[in-house]
Amino acid sequence: MIRRLLLIGALCVSACAQEVPGVAPPEREVYFPIGAEVVNLPGAGDVLVVVSSNFDQRYNAGHVSTYSVASLIAMAGTGDTTTFVDSFEDSDAFISRVRIEQFGGDIAYRPGSPGRIFVASRGRNLVTMIGIGDDGTLFCDDSPSAPRTAAFDCTVAHEIRTFDDDPFAVAFVPSPASRNAEGTLAVGHVSVRSVGIRTNAVVKTIDFAAFDARRQTQVDPDCHPYEPAEEGEEKPTECVLAGFSEAEFINNGGVAGMQWSSTAAGGEGRLMVASAGALANANSLTLISGAFDSEGVLFADDVLSLDLQASAVQSRGLRVTADGTRTYVGVRFQEGQTVTQFNSGVAVVDTSSVAIRLLSVFEVGEEGSRPSLLERADGVRLLYIPDLHLDRVFILDVTRDAPNLVGSVAGLANRTIDGQVIQAETLASPTQIAFDSAGEYGFVTNFLNSTIAVLDLRDPDPRQHKLIARLGRNIDPEGDMEKPE
Repeated sequence: MIRRLLLIGALCVSACAQEVPGVAPPEREVYFPIGAEVVNLPGAGDVLVVVSSNFDQRYNAGHVSTYSVASLIAMAGTGDTTTFVDSFEDSDAFISRVRIEQFGGDIAYRPGSPGRIFVASRGRNLVTMIGIGDDGTLFCDDSPSAPRTAAFDCTVAHEIRTFDDDPFAVAFVPSPASRNAEGTLAVGHVSVRSVGIRTNAVVKTIDFAAFDARRQTQVDPDCHPYEPAEEGEEKPTECVLAGFSEAEFINNGGVAGMQWSSTAAGGEGRLMVASAGALANANSLTLISGAFDSEGVLFADDVLSLDLQASAVQSRGLRVTADGTRTYVGVRFQEGQTVTQFNSGVAVVDTSSVAIRLLSVFEVGEEGSRPSLLERADGVRLLYIPDLHLDRVFILDVTRDAPNLVGSVAGLANRTIDGQVIQAETLASPTQIAFDSAGEYGFVTNFLNSTIAVLDLRDPDPRQHKLIARLGRNIDPEGDMEKPE
């Protein structure tokens, strides 16, 4: 069995990978999904965007795919019993997919007609920009640059190379806070940059308008602004793109998660950056409040040490409330004397002013992945934490600053195959949860069995929230189907 995913540091290259040139995972299915987000579009309503990482390198590419949320809900059924749908082939839920570099990471969305989706790919140290139409269709064919390759749908003109290792976290910062007319893309890297005896976290920022203008007019692929010059040669001036800058944060750990909050710190807006942390380095797990100066350069307004104040050793991403006053950081704690014993939880941070401060810490689960925040119309805030090891989703009420565990969703359900009842995994290393616009359903990416689980959240009592469906291929990483023993 492929080992459980460790969100930070686990996306590695397999030495025994099977290379299949020009082939990506099955078009309509997810494959080792790592990221998910629901976007609301004028022509399609809610659309689920999923990044498939191609973790085992069975293929030559990963992909980004879109699904109609309304159709996914219809597939899930009433919830009286758990629904199993073993393929998207015969469903109208699937909308579109684009093949990209493998080892995809987070998703950033820029609204518009068309909108833009940015996905970091750790395997090649780049970010891919993908168009998304009002109907949820993905595309990469609006540039006169070099033709696409056999394996990927996006040309080099859609790639932003960051020249630092392991880009993973991405966030889109709108105008005017970013000081750029059409906004700025921020890219955080898991791997650190060595500077003398220090190792620094690196966040690159890209002026969207400058990149998009260059991309649409450039016809020479050798002149791509983010491709390095040939050794010994200087890149022509017309190939160099303005608006590409970076910020280094001294904390001995890379970036595990970022989110822009337009309302944080008195309405000025802040980019909240959670460092990944490092087991061997003290003072390496931090929450950074970043802002942009008059020239559009990112800088740190304040830094909170979570390892010193919360005894945490690693981060699992973050979520910021809509009003910007609270940030919830998924964290990992070391239990006992060995590096194999861990617990996980969440740190609650006051981000209502420039000076950020830790309010409380709550331990829950064993291997929590990225938290997801649901803010209901009745004022209740619920934080959902998928557990990669326990195959369970924990639900915390974070309406007050002292979180309270109010429910959990198990990852096993009965299903009947060939007349026999078996226990089927409905959650298998769940990585992320995305909610529909109404906050009534959650969509969980199952990394280990390459499926999407559907949560019914309609009951006001979170203790009644339940998993009602598992959608996608009935096949495990070894290629075996579920069947009676």
